[in-house]
Order: sequence, then structure tokens, then C-alpha cells
Amino acid sequence: MTLVYPITPARALSQDLLPPPQTSTIATDKIDQDILKRRQLLKWHQGLGIGMITLQAATVALGQLNYDDVISGKGTQKYQSAHRTLAISTATFFAVSALFAYLAPTPFTKKARLDTVNIHKWSMGLAALGMVAQIILGVTARSNRGSLDEERFAKAHLALGYGTLGLTTLGTSVLFF
Repeated sequence: MTLVYPITPARALSQDLLPPPQTSTIATDKIDQDILKRRQLLKWHQGLGIGMITLQAATVALGQLNYDDVISGKGTQKYQSAHRTLAISTATFFAVSALFAYLAPTPFTKKARLDTVNIHKWSMGLAALGMVAQIILGVTARSNRGSLDEERFAKAHLALGYGTLGLTTLGTSVLFF
């Protein structure tokens, strides 16, 4: 075997034994697109989530005012419509925000472990159950207006409202630390 050029020790060290790195492949392009899509969807998720927790705090505040008004015996119902509107808005923001998070692709593998993202997911999952229960209890309390069970359902609805707000506050705040 003959060499076209002689290999000197200096030249031998400068030889590239590996092929040049490829700058782009279909797989890396797909991952890059997934990362970009994930970033966009999670920005929307974050913005809607901040709006949702703001609406939820207002819903709970008006729920407390509505409870005080109805259970105190005044029964003016002046907070009822605003409370219902905020509750529907909160649930809608929650659902759409969750949808954006669910649709965000995960282009990398994740190990199952306890971290802030998993605490966020569990808190929000429990908050979702709380919101469904809130809807059921709210309708039940409203339909029992004037009955002996009204106050019991209204108290449960109010307590669950505070609990659900606590879960969403926990789920949101862990992401800031």
C-alpha cells in the first residue's frame, strides 16, 4: 500500500479521524420545532394561568360576599350574577390553560421525580377536581335556597372554594422558587 503523502508526526496529530459534525438532520429539526412549539404553548399556558388565578381570587372574594349576603338573611343576591360570571370565566381559563399545557410536546425524556413541575401538575389536578366539585356544590346550594340544607351546602361550597384557591396558589407559587 502506498501513501500519497507521507505522514509526519505533526501531520498525524492534525488528522480528523471523525467525520465532520452534521449541522442539521431531520431528527434535530423535529426536536427544534417541538421545542419552539412547546415554548409558545407554555407561554400561553402561563399567561392564561396568571389570568385564571386572578379571576379565581376575585371569584372567591365575591363568593364570600354572596355567602354573607344570602346566609345572613338579607338575601339581596346582588353578588350572585357577578360571582357566577367570574366562576364561569375562571373555569374556562383553567380548562384552556390546561389544554395548552397538555398539547405542548415534550421532545425529551423526563425521569419521574418529585420536583416543582410535578408539584404544579398534582396541585392543578386536585384543583381541577375541586373546580368540578365547586360547580356541583354551587348548583346544589342554589337549588336548595330556602331549605334547611341551604347553609350546609353553601358552607361546603365556600370552604371548597378557599381550598381550591389554595391548591392553585400552591401549584403556581412552586414554579417561582
